[in-house]
Amino acid sequence: MRSMGRARTLGTSSSGRCGLWVLRLWANYSRPALELVLAVRRAVGKETDRSLGERRFETSRPRPASWRGGKVVWFHAASLGECISVIPLVRAVLDQSSDRRALVTTSTTTARDWIDDALSHQRLSGIAPERVAVRLVPCDARPAVERFLSA
Repeated sequence: MRSMGRARTLGTSSSGRCGLWVLRLWANYSRPALELVLAVRRAVGKETDRSLGERRFETSRPRPASWRGGKVVWFHAASLGECISVIPLVRAVLDQSSDRRALVTTSTTTARDWIDDALSHQRLSGIAPERVAVRLVPCDARPAVERFLSA
């Protein structure tokens, strides 16, 4: 059997350092490119003023006051199909403890709107709407991500 060699972790190999450098560069300087992409998406109707503010994490709804002291479990579901698929997992996690809350982020406005609507009309049996928050995932730009994580 051939040896696989030494295991390397991200950031210790030259390619890992290069990859980390590229990620840092993107996080710090990607805003103009992201703004252009968002403007095009707005022009073709894939974004609204609300979704643009949420993606920049400028006009996001605050964390519910009832969540203070609770444990928040973050789920990311990219699309509507993934959002529908993650519902049983959210339900199971919330059932484990009454102090747990779920933050569901998604990449599409369709998925965000579907979950918001299902929660507000109590169509997700066994899931209390006050224990779940749904948000669009922020852009991969340092200011938006920092605002999102500190909220």
